[in-house]
Amino acid sequence: MQIPDEILTQTEKHAFALRSLFHSRGFERYEMSRFEEYELYSGNRDFLPDGGIITFTDSDGRLLALRPDVTLSIVKDTRQLAGGVRRVYYHENVYRRGGLSHEFSERPQCGVELIGSVGTHETGDIVALAADSLAALGLRGIIDISHVGFAAALLDGFGVTDAAKSALLTQIAAKNVPGLRGIAAEIALTDGQTDGAATLASLYGTLGETRGVLQSLVANEAMDGALGELIASVEIAERASPGADIRVDFSLSQDVNYYSGIVFQGAAEGLPVPVLSGGRYDGLLRRMGKPCGAIGFSVYIDELRRYEYA
Repeated sequence: MQIPDEILTQTEKHAFALRSLFHSRGFERYEMSRFEEYELYSGNRDFLPDGGIITFTDSDGRLLALRPDVTLSIVKDTRQLAGGVRRVYYHENVYRRGGLSHEFSERPQCGVELIGSVGTHETGDIVALAADSLAALGLRGIIDISHVGFAAALLDGFGVTDAAKSALLTQIAAKNVPGLRGIAAEIALTDGQTDGAATLASLYGTLGETRGVLQSLVANEAMDGALGELIASVEIAERASPGADIRVDFSLSQDVNYYSGIVFQGAAEGLPVPVLSGGRYDGLLRRMGKPCGAIGFSVYIDELRRYEYA
């Protein structure tokens, strides 16, 4: 049955546009319960966004939780894959604390997860799909992309403590070059090390604009491998989605607990916060006893509600 366009809210139109796009790219719909056993989330708190977990006791005495995250449920339900990939998309609500009042809220999301044999080609395709998702919503968007391994390997080469690396990553994420230089002075980094970290913090632009600078920063094998993956992924994404506007931005390199490689965000003109985020999260798979790769992203439908009344 054809649904009359005029009876749909802008939020519903956004969701249908994304679901249609994901389905057309070979992803299958994944549906789940609103709640999971609390242990799934309590055992993986460092993979969750900030905020509490809403819990309740089931009639059989089990402690359950309203899901604050979709990816954990999908990974839990994914069996071992021998050389193949699982492609799923979802349109679900998550329950998190947020806003100025820090109250719990129900937040709709649409997204995709690709789990299994994930290489550079699959990574580039997912980045292209993220760019196409913004276009399908009628948004003028930019995809900012980074590689957590490149920044981590740069700082590993400095031979500093984990606390110092965390402090430096925080300044890189904030693009706070003066703050970074202050910390570098406190921990006695060399001028060359300080300048390298400051360059990474301030770097922003297309692959063509940033490639030479990034290559000049490579100081070890891990950085070389991470940069190669970043370059290849962006090139694949730009071929798959010729209209995509993709910028290199290492302020996305801080979340090393969740992500293990390529990370990206989608920003839309007229909105002050990102409306899409994603990346490689192989570490979560390994933690849950599934030694394979994974990449995905979510679109924050609730942030797009502002367009409904624009």
